[in-house]
Amino acid sequence: MRRYAAVLSLWAVLVIFLISGCTRDGEELSRYPRIRIPGYEAKDYYGLMFDKNNEIVYNAVCNLIDEAAGMGGLLSDKKADKKSEKFILALNTRQRIVELLHSRDDRIVSASLRFLQLFGPKYAEKDELAGNILKVRNNSKNVRYERLAALSAIAGKDSPVGDKFLKKSLEDASWLVSRAAYKLINSLENEKFRLMLIARYEKTLIEYEKLLILTSMTDNFSSDVFKFFGKAVFETRDKKIKDLIFRSFKNARDISEVLRWVDKNYDKLSSEDIAAMSGGSDISDDFASALYLVCIRKGWVPDDEFFEILYQDLSMIEVRGPDDSKMTEDDIIREMNIRNIEKEILDSKAAGDKWILFKGEKDAFAENVCSELMAEYDIMAEQFSQNVNKVLDRHNVPAEKRKDILKALSSVFINKESFESAVNLFKATEP
Repeated sequence: MRRYAAVLSLWAVLVIFLISGCTRDGEELSRYPRIRIPGYEAKDYYGLMFDKNNEIVYNAVCNLIDEAAGMGGLLSDKKADKKSEKFILALNTRQRIVELLHSRDDRIVSASLRFLQLFGPKYAEKDELAGNILKVRNNSKNVRYERLAALSAIAGKDSPVGDKFLKKSLEDASWLVSRAAYKLINSLENEKFRLMLIARYEKTLIEYEKLLILTSMTDNFSSDVFKFFGKAVFETRDKKIKDLIFRSFKNARDISEVLRWVDKNYDKLSSEDIAAMSGGSDISDDFASALYLVCIRKGWVPDDEFFEILYQDLSMIEVRGPDDSKMTEDDIIREMNIRNIEKEILDSKAAGDKWILFKGEKDAFAENVCSELMAEYDIMAEQFSQNVNKVLDRHNVPAEKRKDILKALSSVFINKESFESAVNLFKATEP
């Protein structure tokens, strides 16, 4: 399937500009410019977080932002050596960053929140972290924004973020801060505020406001939200809005409800709508494969691009074989999904005839190429054997030893089984 481009809304532009954070190489400006000190490492910057000069403290925090994700993961790794220098540094850095959340310097608090935004996703004690972030009392615009960004990165359904805080954030005088609250509502899966925002969606006529509101309800949403989606997607002609809603379908709590809706409303859907719902080219995904099965039963005939992906997936299964010990449970499920799609296509008259023709042409092409490559192998193998014998002749190697030597060299240099396996990969990868 086509990889449809994500919607580049006003929000996306703002995110690119505002959330880029410190760059890896430090060469580009970011919202947290910093000075790299030659020879300094994380442990050196940690020491500078206790300096009396706030600019030096700020610079130290900002230089440690690159280390945040790794530190968060290390502290949550059960196999980590808790006595190691790196573990102790990560532990002390987390503690100092939390202390700096109460600094009187706006820049230090903002940078510390940015650190926790990257530290938090891999850190096990997310609720503890959220509690510390909620205690921030600095009320500058940047801090209010960064607090929401940090909470959005770590919050889950049961995080200690109360309705009072959410209401205050949504009503913030800053447009940026109030809209940043949408992502947090989505992370919290807060149905009360999602339903409240549906009313706001229905009142506004501004495209980017509608798109931003939708971002508050795109993950793990309830049946109530899905009913709104199912209605809203047919009430608009705006492709950006339709695509965002369709792309969210796979995140519904009740996937069976989505599939029943597709079955009922199939005649109203275009191929572009189906592509947006599937979410990309991985047809073996559980939701995508189930969606395709429903659509094929309703009469949908996939295009050549879809058949190309299906053909390559089936060829990879054939090359891998049924007894591949490296296959995971997920691999087995995906293989079953692919085979089910082909079976449903073959059961469909229109789609089946088209698939058989497509597959026959691809098989014939691949077989011709593979046959020629194997013929080349025979030529190379014979030439290799002749060249080896010439060397053995020059050195008067006895005949009884030649067979073993030639066999050993051939198995290393030009093994037929390995060559044939490589040739067969052509079926799964040829354009």
